[in-house]
Amino acid sequence: MFPIVSALALLVVSVAQAVAFTQHPLANGATVGFGVHQPPGPDLDDKFMIRNTVPPNPNAKIVHFHVNVCCPATCTECTTGAKKCTPEFTVTFVVKDAANVAGPMHTRTHAADTAVCPLCKDLRVDQGCGPGYANPPTEVYPATFALPPASISVSVTVACRCCEGSGGTEQSVMTRVLTAVD
Repeated sequence: MFPIVSALALLVVSVAQAVAFTQHPLANGATVGFGVHQPPGPDLDDKFMIRNTVPPNPNAKIVHFHVNVCCPATCTECTTGAKKCTPEFTVTFVVKDAANVAGPMHTRTHAADTAVCPLCKDLRVDQGCGPGYANPPTEVYPATFALPPASISVSVTVACRCCEGSGGTEQSVMTRVLTAVD
């Protein structure tokens, strides 16, 4: 019995975390939140965390943040069934230093999970940055990039896909600037 109770407790915690960030509305009815989870402390909106690489590299750091995307409870664009929908989205982001020197653009995608049909999806991002970080051939930071990173410009393109039948909402985009946790 105890393992079942523990699993349910963890499920409740993860669902609660998924909607903890302030949700910003998009034109297509979806919402997007940005920030970092800091258990047991509060979740922080529009923030990212800086971590050391493993093994430690004095010229590189890892930036960490979450993007939380939710679709409306009902998608009027769905013509069949319960009109439930689920998010499909692309996250693009650029890390900048205090002098506004930008690193390369990074992309993360999440395909719609129409089988399970979650209303929300919490995407965790961990990305190395700094002139000592390179993931050839595309993720090379300029030698002028100075640590620690100071901001991250994040754009999220979201569509809500119908879980039954076909269709869904048009894509909407939101861009935010995240700053480092103090």
